[in-house]
Amino acid sequence: MSGCAIYTTPQMDLNLPNTSFNSAFNATPLNATFKSDAEKDLTRAESAPSQIRGMWWKNFERQQLNKLIEHALQHNFSLKSQLALTKASELALVQQNASDYPSVNMSAGATADAEQINEIRSGNIGLSSSWEVDLWGKLESLQEKAQWDLVSQQAIYKMRLNTVAGTVANIWLNWQAEREKKLLYASQFARTKTALEVIQRRFAMGKNSVTSVWQQQRLLESIKSQQVNNQSQLLVLEQQLISWLGGDMNTVFTLLQSTPEQEVSLSLALDPVPEITLSQLQVRPDLQQAYAKLQAADKLAAAAAAEKFPRLTLRADIKSSKTNTVALFDDWAKNFIVGLTAPIFNGGAIEAKRQQRLLQLEASFADYQQKWLDAILDVQTALINEGQLFRVAEQLQIQLELAQKTVRVVSLKYRNGKATYLALLRAQETSLNLERQQVNAKRSLLANRIKLYREISHSNFSQSPDLQHHLLLTSHSVVEDIK
Repeated sequence: MSGCAIYTTPQMDLNLPNTSFNSAFNATPLNATFKSDAEKDLTRAESAPSQIRGMWWKNFERQQLNKLIEHALQHNFSLKSQLALTKASELALVQQNASDYPSVNMSAGATADAEQINEIRSGNIGLSSSWEVDLWGKLESLQEKAQWDLVSQQAIYKMRLNTVAGTVANIWLNWQAEREKKLLYASQFARTKTALEVIQRRFAMGKNSVTSVWQQQRLLESIKSQQVNNQSQLLVLEQQLISWLGGDMNTVFTLLQSTPEQEVSLSLALDPVPEITLSQLQVRPDLQQAYAKLQAADKLAAAAAAEKFPRLTLRADIKSSKTNTVALFDDWAKNFIVGLTAPIFNGGAIEAKRQQRLLQLEASFADYQQKWLDAILDVQTALINEGQLFRVAEQLQIQLELAQKTVRVVSLKYRNGKATYLALLRAQETSLNLERQQVNAKRSLLANRIKLYREISHSNFSQSPDLQHHLLLTSHSVVEDIK
């Protein structure tokens, strides 16, 4: 039973923050667009391709990556921990909803002489029930607060899902980059060694000084040191994957060692990013968690406001007590009590608590607005960076082609005695460095695309079909509530 609510939620504008970011979206330098349109409905918000908003890593079309992330989503211990907390919140909601019903307790007792313990002198049995009438909406507010706490935990679980998938994807990307560098260093070592043999023959013929041989040997040793560092990085990345995949060493090594040669290269085709609207960001789990936290704070403020009003409790007892146990169930005493408890003096504690809850609500609202700004900034930054990284990759490719042409021409002139070794050394070092920079540029481009996918994902990719359906329903309910 609930009466009239006496607490009114403060009027807050839950529309999207009106900032200068909105005008900046039109300047996105890609075929991906970011439009400010908060009035578009959830159907439009879910219109983006499922491989981008859902299991976004499948967009890279690498089976090795798919299997690594699927295994991590099933066995990662941080996910298991958060899932347990989510289930605990469900039980907390069940406990809070129990206030809708009266509590019933049974008591029973018997007395006997110490010398005649087997002979019962008297006995009693009774039932008691109590129920607080929710006159001012306090219990209802606490129930709704527990519901929003559950939504918050579910959103945190989805955030953790996205974090695990994104971290594993980034580790895999770094591992792939180091694998490509390993092949590159082997090629550079072979080319540099061949050049060293030419220089040594020219030195034997008296056409070079010994310093030319030393310089080329130094260049060769520098490649060896890069190979050592590369091998170390590969081992570290493998250990990181083992940690994120729940310590399953055999699975990690099996998946990494079964990489086809065509999957070693980082040359992945990236599709254009589809249109991104602000309404699509409503399903981001961090925004859902911030909104749930805001609503929970609102319900706590309502419950605190109701504490200064009287509490009405109904209590009923039924008891039988007889010296003759045979007649124990023949005569029952029944009582019905109505209790009213009202605070009179508490040193201002109730009012202070109400003010505290209101300030916490104000803080949660500010956090919610800031989360929106952070989400907008994160997506916009990823879009801008992608445009710049594409240009950098293209420029590095042009520079590398020019450097390789220079090496071929200078090498030919050097063999014919028309170029100095210093010119050849500079050309070699430039070409080698640009080859390494190209690998790093491709890695940066793909890492930024992973970041963009994570920023726009709804994270509803739990490995449990039942939980995934439940999280999807939660996502829809939060968006509808915001609207």
